[in-house]
Amino acid sequence: MTGVVVAIVLSAVVIVVALLIMWRTRVQDRRVRRRVEAFDARQEARTHELNAERHCAEADEGSSRARRDQAAAEQHKIAAQQSRDAAQNLRAHADTIDPDTDSDN
Repeated sequence: MTGVVVAIVLSAVVIVVALLIMWRTRVQDRRVRRRVEAFDARQEARTHELNAERHCAEADEGSSRARRDQAAAEQHKIAAQQSRDAAQNLRAHADTIDPDTDSDN
């Protein structure tokens, strides 16, 4: 009878130890999975940050290009007006010096 009790107690101890080992293994596996998941999430976040920085830089480039184009357009507009003014002044001068033009009109 004592042998049966000892066998039952030993079986219970072996079962408890096996359950503890399985529990610890599961906890460790879960930690490893969480670490891997956290690493992946950080990598994905970094990728999103880099994409956002790239998009921001592209937008800044576009704004810069638009400002340069606007400035160039303004310069062209001013140059065109100066050319018109010069042409008008030359016509007026030609009219004043042309002997065939009646300046008394």
